[in-house]
Amino acid sequence: ATIQVKGSANALPAFKSGIDGSYQFGSIARNDSYTIKAIRDDEPMNGVSTLDLVNIQKHILGIERLKSPYKMIAADVNNDNDISAIDLLELRKLILGIYHKLPDNTSWKFIPKSYVFPDINSPWLYPTEESMTHMESNMVKDFVGIKIGDVNASAIPHSLMGTEIRSTETGLIFEVEDKVFHAGEQVKVEFRSPNFAGISGFQGTINFANDNLRFDNLGAVSSIEKSSIVNSKINFTDKNIGKRWANEGQITMSWNSDQSMDIEAKSILFTMTFTATKPGRLSEVLRIGSQHTKAESYEGRGELGNLSIRFVQNGKEVAGTNTLYQNYPNPFDQRTVIGINLAQSTTGQLKITDITGRIIKSFDRDWNKGYNEVWLDRREIGATGVLYYSFESRGFHAVKKMVILE
Repeated sequence: ATIQVKGSANALPAFKSGIDGSYQFGSIARNDSYTIKAIRDDEPMNGVSTLDLVNIQKHILGIERLKSPYKMIAADVNNDNDISAIDLLELRKLILGIYHKLPDNTSWKFIPKSYVFPDINSPWLYPTEESMTHMESNMVKDFVGIKIGDVNASAIPHSLMGTEIRSTETGLIFEVEDKVFHAGEQVKVEFRSPNFAGISGFQGTINFANDNLRFDNLGAVSSIEKSSIVNSKINFTDKNIGKRWANEGQITMSWNSDQSMDIEAKSILFTMTFTATKPGRLSEVLRIGSQHTKAESYEGRGELGNLSIRFVQNGKEVAGTNTLYQNYPNPFDQRTVIGINLAQSTTGQLKITDITGRIIKSFDRDWNKGYNEVWLDRREIGATGVLYYSFESRGFHAVKKMVILE
């Protein structure tokens, strides 16, 4: 965080704290009055997910109240000293990528740790500065950092997020009937689930090959409405998707309920409509990942699971193809995700090399059938410029190029 110290006569230069939050100001004149303030306004999505929407909605409806004044402040997304449906709408826009930052709030707020809330159920008149009057000796002043929108305290306060490997082994499964489509055809994709039991929410990024398909904003004309999403069993509407990256072949989605839901496998959860620009097969051009909105599902009281898609034909699962996807974003300066789809579970190696072939980092492990993701932090790679990444297993080998910005 950035720490600001202001004296009664002048202000000291601002100071960045360490990643552990520590800070120190020396050579401060004694017998003067000072105020200290901490500021941070970056990475608004850090720690924020649809699970926070679930928890905020339960608080609003009185089903399960937020029990900490700090959590209540985190839930006040639009910064109006209240927790309401507007906060849900604003936070969902951030999750979907419609907002790149909250328009009426900062990413973090800091409150002096010494402050005692007179009413924990109405914590709004809180200070954001620590005052020192006539300082006479060395003093320690602590602050509590609150990540706005993150009511379940899952934010990582420093930037070293590390490598993360995710697979589709567990969690909510979307099931789609596989089909071959032709250029000019309207492609209706119906999403069902064989295990939609006790589900309270999900989110993720739907990826489609944008040289084969175009997401249709108006979609198919039904007798009920004109929409890109129809036949929703779970009240999944256009407000639950983000189309900011639709031209790049990515649609973000976020849905939640105030209670766990059970829906039978034959029921259509929601339908999306595309227009085919080239011939293809759904199972080869459509997947769910975490490129913008992380793929997650939530059960019961918020138990975290993955979110995946599988294709079936005549009631039988269609074997997917082995594919190594282009990392996204590319080029990148902080983190990137590499997607790997496997027809069968296998032992394999994902390795990153420089242009000379020197191995910079490798992952040797058992990989699950279906879609797998590897999130890479540039600090763990320790290199910049043009690099190559490859995946090799029994019967499958592929190589792609990525670029890390200086």
